[in-house]
Order: sequence, then C-alpha cells, then structure tokens
Amino acid sequence: METSEIPVPATIPEPPPAAAPPPAAATVNAGSRTEREVQLEEELTKERETRKAREIRLSELEDENFRLKTPPVPASKPQTKEEKGMWDTFFGEN
Repeated sequence: METSEIPVPATIPEPPPAAAPPPAAATVNAGSRTEREVQLEEELTKERETRKAREIRLSELEDENFRLKTPPVPASKPQTKEEKGMWDTFFGEN
C-alpha cells in the first residue's frame, strides 16, 4: 500500500467580503413600521375593545338575570315568647 499525501495550499484564501444587508434588515433595525402594520395594530386594538365591551355587557346581563330569577328573601320576623323553643331559652338567645 502506498500512502498519498494531500497537497496543502501555500496560502490560506481570505473570506469573501461581507455582502450589504438586505433592505428588509435595514427596516427591522430602524424599527419603523409599515402602513400595513399600523393598520393591523389599529384593527387589533378595536377588536380587543369590542370584545371587552361585549364581555362586560354579557356579565352585566348574567348578573341581572340571576337577580331576577332569584326569589327575594322574606324578612324574618322576631320570634315571640311562645314560639321560642326549649333550646333558645336554654342557651339564652333572646
């Protein structure tokens, strides 16, 4: 078996110069937003406000529905001496 040597170049080639960044990268780095992004953000804000208002109104209606369906609690009248039970007298509740 013969061994073959791999030729080694005398000089190491330099890497190619860096390319200019794409135009989209400049926009991202600058932080400016496009008109479409601004429009979408406004639509999203309006939709969130609409949903929040709808949820609040729904909660108010559920509360009112519960209040209307629940019968009023009758006012308790105080017990007279004859209506008091033995335990009430024993424990000293007037």
